[in-house]
Amino acid sequence: MKNSSIIFLFVVLGCAGLPVDKEYNSFPETKDAIVVRQARYIDNNSTDVTFELDLYHLRGYDYGHIVSSSYFFNDYLDSTFFTFSANGQFKFVSAATAKANSTTPSSAVILVDESGSYDTLDQFNSRTQGIVKLCQDFITPSQYMLGGFSKNGNVNNQPADFIQSNLTPYSQDQMPLIFKLTGKIGGKSNLYDAVNGAIDKFSVLNSNKSIIVLARTNDEVSSSSLNAIIAKATANQIQVHVLFLGTPAVNNSLPKLAESTGGLYVSCPSIKELMCAFENLYSVLSGAANLWRFRVNFKPAGGVSSGQEFSVAIQVRDPLYKIDYNPIVAYVKVP
Repeated sequence: MKNSSIIFLFVVLGCAGLPVDKEYNSFPETKDAIVVRQARYIDNNSTDVTFELDLYHLRGYDYGHIVSSSYFFNDYLDSTFFTFSANGQFKFVSAATAKANSTTPSSAVILVDESGSYDTLDQFNSRTQGIVKLCQDFITPSQYMLGGFSKNGNVNNQPADFIQSNLTPYSQDQMPLIFKLTGKIGGKSNLYDAVNGAIDKFSVLNSNKSIIVLARTNDEVSSSSLNAIIAKATANQIQVHVLFLGTPAVNNSLPKLAESTGGLYVSCPSIKELMCAFENLYSVLSGAANLWRFRVNFKPAGGVSSGQEFSVAIQVRDPLYKIDYNPIVAYVKVP
């Protein structure tokens, strides 16, 4: 009888608790992530160039926290947080908050990098839970397609395998397909070819079109070029958003891809920043909170000329609390 009582107690405790609201989910531990929503050229002369950075500071939370798909916390930032890494002089011109534009409800193609291995970057495959969370945010009237890309690996169709044949809102029966897709790792990155193919998935009737890319490396084997897909995306009014997992080089091409098309870029040194980005991405694209806007003047050592491109790596650290955040990269092109 004593054993029966213990079993009954476990059943009661297992069934008790707060009711589950479909608007909320329990989520793994995340870490603050700084997002470049846009890097924007302002003006230049022969000696310096001025640009703006629109940023979000996404708040990270402990394991098992409750999240909403319609709100996120945009934490504090100011100019003392930033250290620039480039050959030249930087000066902050102004800092302010600004109203963000919403690009939702939207039509999106989500692309997951299946190349190489995630053994050191994401040992427990947390990224798949983040991808599921993002897909779940695409409810009517928003719609999405999810695909995985790599070449000479386990992705069957080239340049990407998709779990749907067309753009749809999320449905519960797609969840096992998502987990199956993210297990097809191996091969080389054909990111540019995948983006090029994703652009063709949209019709002229789709509104607020975007491509969301989870990348773990630069493109390795595509026949499409970076400049060609930027031009094609821009011509079709498609923003390409890039979430990069790992430690990118300063000359990483992916900030250029994102920021040239009006998309956002976030560099995630660990899986915790990536999970924070996945958790909040749809709300960020909804413009659910004001953004931080910094105007910066940069005087490069070699001067400024027409057509010149700058990729500026920026370290982010809270000087008061001595907290280091993920680095950001600002891509700016002089007309």
